[in-house]
Amino acid sequence: MALEEGSDERHLLQALIQLANAQLKLKMQRPKAAKRLCIMVRGLLTKLTGARVMGQEISRIVARLEAVEVCIHGEL
Repeated sequence: MALEEGSDERHLLQALIQLANAQLKLKMQRPKAAKRLCIMVRGLLTKLTGARVMGQEISRIVARLEAVEVCIHGEL
């Protein structure tokens, strides 16, 4: 998908991909890698300017990120 560099849509898509990757790393029992990815996701989400992007409620994505972060703290 070709998205404009620096656009909310691009940041959101990158955040979703890395969040899925973080969840995979948790299943692979690699919490340090998951933590690094969560930091990346949080940085991408802070770049978003709207509460909804591409029909996605950003607060729900943040809630999922926080759930992954809680699991990471349980693993470390």
